[in-house]
Amino acid sequence: MERKQWGIFFIALSCFFYAALFTIPFLSMTKAQSGVLATCLVILGEVSFAVGGIIAGKSLVADFRSKFIPKRFQKRSEPHLFEEE
Repeated sequence: MERKQWGIFFIALSCFFYAALFTIPFLSMTKAQSGVLATCLVILGEVSFAVGGIIAGKSLVADFRSKFIPKRFQKRSEPHLFEEE
């Protein structure tokens, strides 16, 4: 695999760790065990995203993050000016 592909793999793996958080309430564990598991999944998600970012390169991560900024989705392409009469 190419270096960029390994980076994308680690970034996708981080998404898997975060998605696994939604399965915790359905597991038969104590609250303490659930808390430890949730903490571990968040840490693994952050670390794998960082490793993927380092491997793939800064430009790929910047492009990835720019597409998922909530303000970008709310921004209009052209500002509408209202005329007062």
